[in-house]
Amino acid sequence: MTGEAPLSAQARLIGAVATELAAAVPGEWERVDFEVSVVDRYTAVRCRAVRDGGTVTRITPAPRPPAGSLAELRAALHTPAAGTWFTMRLTVTADGRAVTDFSYDDEPGFRVPPGPEAYARDLARFPRDTDKQPSWLRERLTDAALTPRQRRLAGLGRALLRRAAGGDVPFAVTALPEDDAVVVARRVRGGGSVYVAADETVLFAGSAASPHEAIEVFRSGRRTPLEHFRPAGTATVPGPVPRPPYTVPDRLTETLATELAAAQPGEWDRIRFTASVVDGRIQTHCLAEHGGTPVPPAVATTAAFEEALAELRAAMYTPGSGTWFTVRLTFTPGDLAEAAFDHDDEPLFLPPVAPEAYERDLARFPREPGKQPAWLRVRLSWAALTPRQRQLAERGRRFLEGPPAFGDSRPLFPVTVLPGEDAVVVTSSWTGEKAYVTADETVRALPERP
Repeated sequence: MTGEAPLSAQARLIGAVATELAAAVPGEWERVDFEVSVVDRYTAVRCRAVRDGGTVTRITPAPRPPAGSLAELRAALHTPAAGTWFTMRLTVTADGRAVTDFSYDDEPGFRVPPGPEAYARDLARFPRDTDKQPSWLRERLTDAALTPRQRRLAGLGRALLRRAAGGDVPFAVTALPEDDAVVVARRVRGGGSVYVAADETVLFAGSAASPHEAIEVFRSGRRTPLEHFRPAGTATVPGPVPRPPYTVPDRLTETLATELAAAQPGEWDRIRFTASVVDGRIQTHCLAEHGGTPVPPAVATTAAFEEALAELRAAMYTPGSGTWFTVRLTFTPGDLAEAAFDHDDEPLFLPPVAPEAYERDLARFPREPGKQPAWLRVRLSWAALTPRQRQLAERGRRFLEGPPAFGDSRPLFPVTVLPGEDAVVVTSSWTGEKAYVTADETVRALPERP
């Protein structure tokens, strides 16, 4: 028994996808145009319907074909040398005819591009010869081996060299982890290299300079601020120094969203994700929906996800004002993630974070006392207690503490140390009641204290 002929299989799969997509478009129409982009487990669909009289309507949300059908179609059209398609343009007419065009080389049109790791996984599944890989794909594959911080620096280096050289010049990127930097080189004769430091100062090294000489100069600190960069002898285009798309927080937020999306075990229409971070401790909560119904979610546990979450706090730090404790992400397939950052409300960890963790967190991300919320000042006051004072304060807290608190707040118990008496006074922020705890751990409610 022979298998299905390749052309027959392709026609069958195209017909199945066309039928399923067209059936999901509401109303009467003369023609429907789809653009479907696929990389690894990521899919973006754009759809417009041409109705009677030539009226064009954008269909949102666009119908989404089953992931299995698209994977089959990509496999059916894969060749060992050229790989497979990233984008399919499909037109379906009212009489059932389907016309397709497949793009193997153009970058797929995701509003939020998948992370570089997705392109590496995609290439492993659908290999293509190196000389058939477009420059944008080679960049993604290079970035897959870099950390989020290194990717950001590499993006700056590429933008600078493109501004100086113009055109679609291929680049080689090398991470310098011991220097927290990267070097971006043009893969052309006489192209030169740009060394980019973590503080976004740069050094241009001409092709005549040896790598050893260049790195020594770079490490000496003889670098140029990004905004003043101009390689000698180049006809740099006037204007501001280009940066990679979006801000650094935007890029890190995209990394979180793409890693979360890849972790989901099934179909979804919307993901709501919350993460609280203090001193490296992370507590997360994830909700996923499909067709308005909750579906089992999953939280990403990749190194790229955890590193992006940590770097996002550092990227958003403001001297004197600190950084966020909680981030909330909401996103849908093919759209930008919406992020909200909470700098002031106490993160509700279960079990609660130890006071010393807040003290260490403040040492890393300092904020002025006047900008510290009341709850944080109380947590820090507990961190400053000696073990003996902490023991007395805990006795007072237990004396004042009522039933477990529900909702979005926790009672605070400021502590006043009475060093001359080897005692403490603990106050309930909810009731105003005070407990006086003596050295022998006797507890009395004030004003009973003699």
